[in-house]
Amino acid sequence: MRYSQHFEKIILVLFDVAVSEHYYEEWLEGLRRKYPEVKVIRKD
Repeated sequence: MRYSQHFEKIILVLFDVAVSEHYYEEWLEGLRRKYPEVKVIRKD
């Protein structure tokens, strides 16, 4: 991440997620493997 040296955690807010639940879960799993402290907020 570009500014990871400046922040302790990553917070992502996703609006209108337009992918299948399977692909979303796969993406989220990979993201959490690389950034265990990530906080994802999904607004559908």
